Parts: sequence; C-alpha cells; structure tokens
Amino acid sequence: MKHLETIQGRYYDSIKLMRISESLQKVPGVESAAVMMGTPMNLSLLREQGFDSRETAEVGPDDVVVALELASTETLPDARATLNDLLSPAETAKDNGQAKPASLRSPRIRESPRLVMVAVPGRYAAIEAWDALDRGAHAFLFSDNVPIDDEIALKTAGIDRDLLVMGPDCGTAILNGVGLGFANRVRPGTTGLVGGSGTGLQQVSCLVDELGGGVSEAVGTGSRDLSEAIGGVMTLAAIDMLARDPEVERIGLVSKAPHEPTARRVLEHLARCGKPSVACLLGSDIAQEGVAQAFTLEDAARLLQGLAVQEPVPEGGRYRGRLRGIYCGGSLCAESARIAARLGVPAEWTDAGEDRYTVGRAHPMIDPRLRSSMVEQAGDAYDVLLCDVVLGYLAHPDPAGALVPAIREASHRAASRRTQLKAFVALIGTDQDPQELSDQRAQLEDAGAEVFSSNAQAALAAIQSMAS
Repeated sequence: MKHLETIQGRYYDSIKLMRISESLQKVPGVESAAVMMGTPMNLSLLREQGFDSRETAEVGPDDVVVALELASTETLPDARATLNDLLSPAETAKDNGQAKPASLRSPRIRESPRLVMVAVPGRYAAIEAWDALDRGAHAFLFSDNVPIDDEIALKTAGIDRDLLVMGPDCGTAILNGVGLGFANRVRPGTTGLVGGSGTGLQQVSCLVDELGGGVSEAVGTGSRDLSEAIGGVMTLAAIDMLARDPEVERIGLVSKAPHEPTARRVLEHLARCGKPSVACLLGSDIAQEGVAQAFTLEDAARLLQGLAVQEPVPEGGRYRGRLRGIYCGGSLCAESARIAARLGVPAEWTDAGEDRYTVGRAHPMIDPRLRSSMVEQAGDAYDVLLCDVVLGYLAHPDPAGALVPAIREASHRAASRRTQLKAFVALIGTDQDPQELSDQRAQLEDAGAEVFSSNAQAALAAIQSMAS
C-alpha cells in the first residue's frame, strides 16, 4: 500500500532527509521510503511513482513530504515512530555529540576561520558567504541554486579583499593538501589545477595520480565562472594564486563550455602566467599560443605529466543502436557528448547534477536515487548505457552498490524486449578514496559493466560497441 503525508513549515537539508529515508527503509514492512522537501520536481517524481497528486495540492517547497510503500497498514505505526524519533529536536541537533552553531554569527564560533564551507539551501547561501568574507575568510560555496546576482556581488567583494569565492555549485577543491567537497585523495605533487567543473577537476586529478604525478592545489571556481555574466574573475584570481605558488610547476585549466570572449581572455592570461599550462575547455576549440590544448580530460592529465596524448578522436562513422548517457558529473557528461558529436553518434544525455534536479534534494553523488531511477528506465528503449561512478570525500559511501541494482533492472527491461543492454561506466577515484576503488570496480564488473578510469575511454568504448 502507498502512504503519503506532509509535515508543514519545517525545513531539513536534503542530506539529512536522505539518511532518514534510508533509516525508514530498514523498518520491517517498509518496502520503500522517500522523505523530501515538497519542491515541484520532487512532487512530480512522486506522481510518476503512482502517488495521488491530490494529496500534495497544498504542499510547498518548505514542507516535508513522506512517501512510503508498505507491506500492510500494520507497518505504519512503526514507520511513524521511527520518523518522529529521527526528526526530534534532540536528534537533529546532534553533531558528533556537540550542538551545531546556527550560523557563522553564533557565539560558539570564537575564532575567525581562514576558510568557510557553505552548504545550505541556495537562497540562504549568500548570507553565510558574506559573513565569511566579513570575517576575512575564503568562501567555498558547495551550495547550488544561488542567484547569479549574489554570485557577482560576492566574487567582486572577494577580489577586492584578496579572498577566494569558490562557487556557488563548487563541488571540489584541494587547498594546502586538504580536499574539500567531493575531492579525491590524491598524492601531493607539483601540478596546480583551476576548474569551473567539479568532476572535471576530479577526473584530471585522479588521472594525474594514476600516471604517477601529484596535485599541489586544485581551485574550484563554480560552474558559472566562465560565463559572460561572471567574466571568469575567480578563474583569473586562481591562476594568479597558482602562478605565485613556488610548489606549483605547471597549471591545468578545466571547464565546461565557456563564454567564448571570456575564455579567450582567460587563456591569454594563462599564457602569460610564466608556467607551463594546459587547458581543456569542454565544448570549445579556442586555441591560444603558449597554452597546450586538450580535447579530453585524459589528454589534459597526460599533457600535465609530460606524456603524449591518445590518438585523436576520429570524425564520422557508421553506428547502430541507441545510446543513453546518464551522469552525476556535468563535466563528464559534457565530455562524452562532445566525443559522440564528433563521431556523429546520436545520443540522449542527462546530467542529473543540474540545478533543476537538485532543488530540495542532494546532489546525485550523495543521493543517487533519482539517477538510479533514470538508469532503470533506460532499459525500456536503449541499447547502450553510459554512466559515471565518482568517488571522493562527500560522495555516497557505496555509489557502485547503489548503481548496480539499477543496471541489472535496466538489463532485465532490455531483455524483455529481446535486446542485450551494454553498460559502460567511468569510475573516477583513487586507491586511497574511502569507498575502496577495487571494491567499486568489482561490483560494477559483476553486474556486467565495462569499467574505465578514464571517462573519455568509457565513452569511446560505448560508441565503438555500436559500430556497424
């Protein structure tokens, strides 16, 4: 039976709600549980799962929605009791046994931090970021869905105060050897990275590690920094910071499709930085004398290590079948789409980490349920599936384990229409990551997926499987 109820006027962050959902699913008789904020996207997902839309007619984005599928009505009291315990004030205040400060202005925060990580709903993120700048601290805005006017004002103030404003929507950074956000555990070294794309930084840093190198610093700037509105101001500041750093011998720049005039200005600045540099601007073919150009993220890592790049991706070809790419990482999705476009392969691409999918819910690298649902549905119509599994500090503790049932279900659906689904996965991580790279690979391979440490190689293999 399906059961739906709402808790009006109470906000909880999406990571907490995901953990509550997981706890509820362990209650005997609870077949599935989803506890989420009542955003339009979440309500739409519930309708797709068969819940009565009339029950959510008055629900708003600041209301909690509890959707349960139960073996019987007898299960409901136990589920409700568990939910009440998990939402109790005493439980929500816990933070390793200490009460959480409500904001940076809390009297519990006695010392001024050098860096503040902001991970609150987008409409509140700028408030905390301003408090960080006022305290003389760099700001790392993990939050997404932040108004662009706030980003412009914060970055302008950061430049004036010689402070970094990384983000919003900044998933990754490594500063003084400390990983922030989704950063991976890579060995220290002499490579400095700047990236408007979190998973792009992760892929390059992991491949540099795999190739025997190391990373000194990796500065995330947020996905909009190279847009026309922002003008690359934080990218320019990060390049200058790395150029002054004596530990950095070479600089790599990574970004999704940039605003062309902004990209040209940034590349010219990079060429004048005084250190060997490499740029991988996914979705752009701008060339700049003095800056090595990389078509793929793997090429960027190889060039940064002084190695030859792989053979160029050929153009054109004849392919059969339907390709579906479903990603957690926007940069990885953009890279695969770029490769497929050059080869003339039609495909459907989804970046499940886009802002429209993360309003009121955690990023799919933390909460993979929405992406897993998309993967399952791919088996209804597609022949080749291409996905990513990204490890790192804040990522799901077992992302492969969360994806494997979806791959199996997609394969089952494909088999029901007499098609064998071919699955390819880019596994981004290192041997030192908390999720255990070898275990993640083994789970994916056991489910029949072909696994690659390079997203570009995964995309090429998926496309090659379609060659006629």
